[in-house]
Amino acid sequence: MANTKDYSTREKILDKYLQSPRGYTRKELQYFVNKELARRGMDPVTARTTILNDMNEIENKYNTIISREQRGRSIYYFYQDSAFSIFNIDLTDEDYDKISMAVTALKRLQGIPKFSWVDELEARLDMTVRKKSRPILMFEDASYNTGMEYFLPLYEYIADRTTVRLIYQNFRGEESEERIVYPYLLKQYNNRWFLFGTDKGYTTLSIYPLDRILSVDSSEEKFVDTDIDFTTYFSDKIGVGIPKEGNEVRDILFRVPLNQKLYLVTKPLHSSQTLVSEDAEWATFSLHVRINYELQQELLAFGDLIEILAPADFRELIKSRLQKSLARYEK
Repeated sequence: MANTKDYSTREKILDKYLQSPRGYTRKELQYFVNKELARRGMDPVTARTTILNDMNEIENKYNTIISREQRGRSIYYFYQDSAFSIFNIDLTDEDYDKISMAVTALKRLQGIPKFSWVDELEARLDMTVRKKSRPILMFEDASYNTGMEYFLPLYEYIADRTTVRLIYQNFRGEESEERIVYPYLLKQYNNRWFLFGTDKGYTTLSIYPLDRILSVDSSEEKFVDTDIDFTTYFSDKIGVGIPKEGNEVRDILFRVPLNQKLYLVTKPLHSSQTLVSEDAEWATFSLHVRINYELQQELLAFGDLIEILAPADFRELIKSRLQKSLARYEK
């Protein structure tokens, strides 16, 4: 059957536009679908009945109603319930069984580096579907974070090597800006997601928190790839902050009271962290990292339980920040 293999893509695109109370005609919906299919290198929809059949399938498959409103000579299609989406319906028992089988298959990868997330995935799935009299686990909740609606589109743009057009609002509250960006990576830090890419006309990396992005769309600009190995790129950094040009890797030496030693041993600040020495009072550690904002915040979070020993300029930087903080309490 023509175009059947592309149904899942068409279904996702139709779901997006059917949520609009404005409604769209069959021709408009077909245009939106073909635009996305072309971007993915798929064959376009040519038969007028394909989109109509897709909408019938959505109604039957998800037990929803698509309104058909005659306006002049055209019929406009939209969900009767504008809050409906195929992505916010509850899982059925059959869905749960299929996902459980997939997780079981993934669990065979336990013990392989980078697959430790499988156990957490299984626990999250179980908590989502099964009803408990009281919570067994509690995860950090990022559902209140804005911008997460752009996560999946950006993931797909990166996977498809597609240039994007962003409308971005920075933290200084200035007017929003349009940016043409070659997207390379999504990275999470401190319960927030960040997009790494290069702006058109530049060679240096830019970073965009998803909660500052106002809209994302594909661009016709030719994609420009990067030769950055991001696994290596982040190996000498804490967090996502991009150090300034010339900011070399430094050896950071600090000490904490001996009763804080176990905390840092079991929860190191960075993979390069090393226990250098200890005596009856202090445990001294080292880090081999670049100095950025996140490193400063991680160390300042220890308050009076830490002392930066070296390098001297970094010690003075932290000391200055603490003095400014203390001065606010002395007014």
